[in-house]
Amino acid sequence: MPSSTSSNITTAKRTRRSNKPYRYRRDLSHVIRYPTFTNIIYYAKYFFFKTVFGRLLLIFILIAGFNLYFFSQVYWPKLLIWLQNSTSKSINTSYESYIKNEL
Repeated sequence: MPSSTSSNITTAKRTRRSNKPYRYRRDLSHVIRYPTFTNIIYYAKYFFFKTVFGRLLLIFILIAGFNLYFFSQVYWPKLLIWLQNSTSKSINTSYESYIKNEL
């Protein structure tokens, strides 16, 4: 066996040994036992990008976040203006008339 092959095997063994402390980072029990910031981030990346349930959950969270933003920034102010106009004594209660009066 050439010396380069032997050297490659030794390097592989050395790499495997050096990765030993990080082998169980994907296990939830390991993260619960050792709740460091690095372990939590590593497990979150594994969970959200490698598991099927995590990917579905990530998609759901992104859609829910967008809906929350849309409701709070776009829909809710229009609803408040509509409610305010509908309870006032003015004749024209449309949203367009409110915009014209404001400008």
